[in-house]
Amino acid sequence: MATEWNSGAGHNIPWAMTPQDVASASLAGLRLGETVRAPGLEHLDSALDALLTAETAVVAGGNQPTLAARYTDPRA
Repeated sequence: MATEWNSGAGHNIPWAMTPQDVASASLAGLRLGETVRAPGLEHLDSALDALLTAETAVVAGGNQPTLAARYTDPRA
């Protein structure tokens, strides 16, 4: 997004959206009931569905009271 943050670095990126477009897309997505919004993603609903499915699996399966085995291996 092209903003003044970081000394306006986003203004020089040709694919950066305006803050107004991002805000408009966010509000439209909220009205549509979307939980994940990617304002520039067009005709890739299946990609968003896959992202949401993966995110749900990570959150649901990742909340365990013990460390994952890959972090308990002494070689790690």
